[in-house]
Amino acid sequence: MDLVLVRHAKSEHDDYVQHDMLRHLSAKGYREAGEMALRWKDLGMRTGIVVSSPAIRAFTTAQIFALTFGISTDRIKLSVDIYEADVSDLMKVISSLTDDEATVMIFGHNPGLTMLVNHLCGPVIDHLPTAGLAHIRLDVTSWREVVGGSGRLLSFLD
Repeated sequence: MDLVLVRHAKSEHDDYVQHDMLRHLSAKGYREAGEMALRWKDLGMRTGIVVSSPAIRAFTTAQIFALTFGISTDRIKLSVDIYEADVSDLMKVISSLTDDEATVMIFGHNPGLTMLVNHLCGPVIDHLPTAGLAHIRLDVTSWREVVGGSGRLLSFLD
């Protein structure tokens, strides 16, 4: 099974936004997300199930990927458990996935995504940058079987 973790692209630090979840992508963020989605597609990769934090910056990044792959954006599943998540929160999200699809893309935030990569694969990255992508191959047959150390980092795009 393949897990693809994508950190949201660069966001605005708007003074007028009253809640962190409402921060939008910056102009640079839109470019970053579009470029990363094209890089992923040009590698011949697929998206599978798309699950995103409901934070606007993460959801918008997920939408850009979906549109690049010709997937209807209403197929993006939102999970509030990804927002401000630590490794245990993210592991719960993963274990709750159905086994209908062998590839899942999760769009979220740091430091949780960086910690998750290292939890699954060992200490392999220092930092998942904005719009960064980590492709992990999991040696499991069900999402419920995912545990620390069960993954191997196949690619890291930044």
